[in-house]
Amino acid sequence: MLALNEGACQWVSQTLKRDLTDSEKELVTILCASLGTGPWNIHRSWSVLRPCGYGAKMSVYHNLATYDSDALTRLVFAAHDRCCRVSIVPCNPARLTIQVHPRKRDGDGLSDRHPTIADAEAKYRRTTRQTNVEVSYG
Repeated sequence: MLALNEGACQWVSQTLKRDLTDSEKELVTILCASLGTGPWNIHRSWSVLRPCGYGAKMSVYHNLATYDSDALTRLVFAAHDRCCRVSIVPCNPARLTIQVHPRKRDGDGLSDRHPTIADAEAKYRRTTRQTNVEVSYG
């Protein structure tokens, strides 16, 4: 389980000269884990860190992929570890906005809860088996 990155959160807080909200701390932790670096390599000033409903968002200029540069895979794992809904939204032709909305592991409604990575994988495997259709191209 990914722990809150207190050092990174403190660095961002000092850079912004203000306290971070809990949602902003989650976003900092998830971005550092997914990009495999400290906050100073993600954005120089973090001035693009913004509230987003009951969550937080930030635009980034990074490649998100699943394998050779595995930031997308790491983003998914970090989101499940931290129990946060993460969405990727276009910002402009060169940047993406990463939105984070913290949830509970056992919340009551769909918008209150978030599955573990094991639960998400089990659901994926179950639904993929039900909908998998073989296609022949030959």
